[in-house]
Amino acid sequence: MIHKHEILILEFDDNPQAVIMPTHEGLDLHLPEKCVYAFLEDEIDRFAKAVGAKQVASFVSATKTYPVYVMEHQGEEICLAQAPVGSAPAAQFMDWLIGYGVKKMISAGSCGVLVDMEEKCLLIPTKSLCEMRELVTIMWRHLVIWKWTVVH
Repeated sequence: MIHKHEILILEFDDNPQAVIMPTHEGLDLHLPEKCVYAFLEDEIDRFAKAVGAKQVASFVSATKTYPVYVMEHQGEEICLAQAPVGSAPAAQFMDWLIGYGVKKMISAGSCGVLVDMEEKCLLIPTKSLCEMRELVTIMWRHLVIWKWTVVH
């Protein structure tokens, strides 16, 4: 059902069935619950090779094929994936990862700012506003507003 709102961007459809589901290819793929989804160019690939992670799948986008790795850390399997730059491909890949089992993600990367800040500051989100129950993340169908803490 479409939930109307006077601010159009806050309207949403609560039906979990998409016209084209992220898992439409029906792979026999069961990813771990936790995923590191980083906007760090080739660092995920380098780290995966360094720790002996196994490539279990590939996500094919319009511009690149992104390997999906699984590694073990302290007895727990963790998924590793390089996030594409841009909200549309990043959300599409994220939906795909969620469709194949990921429930919790942590993401890292670099960004620009709209106010004067010292270079090399670490920004940590400490609060968010969104409609999701299990994941606090930026996705195309949810509005997320971040409050930042600056760490020097």
